[in-house]
Amino acid sequence: MKRVYLFNTGCIRRALDTTRVYHYLTKNGWAFTNNISVAQLIVVSTCGAVQKTEDLSKIALKNIAEKMSKDASLIVTGCLPSINPQVLHNIPGVDKSFFVPTRELDSLDEILKSEVRMRNIPEANLVTNEIGLLDYVLAYRFFRHSFFLNIYKKMSSSRIFLKSIILLSRNYNFIRRKIGLPAEGKIVPYYNLVIAEGCAFNCAFCCIKFATKKVKSKPIKNIVEEFKRGLSKEYKIFQLVCEDVGCYGIDIGLSFPELLKQLLSINGNYKLIILDLGGYWLVKYYKELLPLLVANPDKLREFYVSIQSGSKDILKAMRRPDKIDRVIATLKDMKNRLPHLIIRTTVIVGFPGETDEDFEKTIMALREVEFSAVEINKYEDRPGTESSRMDNKIPADVIDRRVKELAMRIPAASASRRA
Repeated sequence: MKRVYLFNTGCIRRALDTTRVYHYLTKNGWAFTNNISVAQLIVVSTCGAVQKTEDLSKIALKNIAEKMSKDASLIVTGCLPSINPQVLHNIPGVDKSFFVPTRELDSLDEILKSEVRMRNIPEANLVTNEIGLLDYVLAYRFFRHSFFLNIYKKMSSSRIFLKSIILLSRNYNFIRRKIGLPAEGKIVPYYNLVIAEGCAFNCAFCCIKFATKKVKSKPIKNIVEEFKRGLSKEYKIFQLVCEDVGCYGIDIGLSFPELLKQLLSINGNYKLIILDLGGYWLVKYYKELLPLLVANPDKLREFYVSIQSGSKDILKAMRRPDKIDRVIATLKDMKNRLPHLIIRTTVIVGFPGETDEDFEKTIMALREVEFSAVEINKYEDRPGTESSRMDNKIPADVIDRRVKELAMRIPAASASRRA
């Protein structure tokens, strides 16, 4: 019997990819094992968005390479093969593996000589827990914190550590709060609707674009069918997933409001969560979005709108298209008209050239809008990005001081799980 060991160190998008690979391998006769040493095939999905997640991927790969059979094949997927392939070549036992970027999963057909082709396996909407992937997604939040990551580095077994983390998260409320899970009650699974891949912009700090590339939108018909399938299975919470959902449709002559209108025309008891809507798109589409928000207060309750900085100069240096004054005015209008809305945001602290005045403008912008939650990302250089080549880098101690100050002055702010 063909045995495969499957492991994911990536975000929800890569966990969904890994679930799709799971179904693909199952259809092709592979059985899953928790024992690395008996697996003939090992597939590891990686992340390279920030240094900590890159470190997590490297640690997992090093542990796996040390335990795998010399006759086993290793396939490395996810974002890291596109973002920083050199680090993979530097890991003994990994340097001779197959690297499969996230947008090239179809290449598994040729590598594995599969009868059932990847194109015949639908995208996943749920993260399977048949092999523990859902647990890994929860544990992934722990690895954002240096304390847990340092413990993980010293563990001989990735799975033992993961199981311990999940046990703790289920039984200790303070740990659940630490990683952003509700302190009480059951974790409700979200039904994920991946509406597109890629991003239309070229932000100076972003390395994910090297993996996800140009926008590729899914036809509305396909998304609606997936949505109806989720409703038929009695799911209540749906996440619209993309690197920037506002980009949806620009490559196929459609727009994000058109998609949203189609989904909201379907009857049912459900809620939509809008992930990662860029401020530029919020302003551009606000006249179309506002009537939908007003007409569907119970269905549209949660938005993630990244502003990244409150400084015009820093946004310009970031190559962000946002006009921050218009973004702030639009967000304030949304909150005034729809006080029930949960609006979250993210900011980057310490981008090259950020002065104390620029930092203060970010704090003032956050105060003006009064976001429900603010995720703080410490700036760091990532391979190949424009910002990594910029001068005027901010010292680490200054970034740390600003992060602490922001967290103190903005009650909704918390240290990033991404940085």
